Amino acid sequence: MKYMMITGTSKGLGEAIALEALKGEWNVIALSRNENEKLKDQALSSGKDFRFYPVDLMNELEAEETWTSVYQDLPDVISELVVVNNAGTVQPIDTVEHLISSEVNKALQLNIQAPMIASKHAVLFAKSTKVTTTVVNISSGAATRGIHGWSVYGATKAALNYFTEVVNMEVLEQGLPLKAMAFNPGIMDTDMQGEIRSSSKQAFKEVEKFQQFKEENALRSPYDVAKVVLTLLNHREEYENGKMIDVKDFLS
Repeated sequence: MKYMMITGTSKGLGEAIALEALKGEWNVIALSRNENEKLKDQALSSGKDFRFYPVDLMNELEAEETWTSVYQDLPDVISELVVVNNAGTVQPIDTVEHLISSEVNKALQLNIQAPMIASKHAVLFAKSTKVTTTVVNISSGAATRGIHGWSVYGATKAALNYFTEVVNMEVLEQGLPLKAMAFNPGIMDTDMQGEIRSSSKQAFKEVEKFQQFKEENALRSPYDVAKVVLTLLNHREEYENGKMIDVKDFLS
């Protein structure tokens, strides 16, 4: 049996990846604050095992305890495991002098510490079971260039890319059957884009550019991007360990 664990499944890309996985050959374990009835219905229709774990990944203790429970509850026989670290926040969107420490801490917890903890558990699983395991860390183009108002978001995604490289370095040294990849999904028509478009120009200089993306229908469907993620997983051996893969290589 093949299992895919996905964070942030209540909407957006996380929901789309979970739906595509359930339509295919994957059983799904969803982790988010809110349950998604669409996923339950799809699992029932597809005859797949679907499990939901309510969790606030910004809460360090809660996140650690939830991941421990997830792995304890896994079936004894698994042929392949995928962990998709999708949950994230673009907030706070503001210039550096207006940053609030509590908001910065929330972003650090969700965007980088949460996927680090998830990856730790995946490595331990691969080490103890020798099951083929893949970690997909959802990154961003903001990790590779400075963007006004996105100092926190870009920094967390750059850190996530670096972390992904080191995960691969360490598992290769140990000969573990685990591969980690960072994936840039590009600009999608999701609630996160709505948050970006509602920013002030003082906080985010490029806000009009992102408003134009919406007006010109330049935003990709998260379902199209989700299909790319599933394609990556089906051809995981073709991609270099630890490097960021860009959706633009698959979709125009």
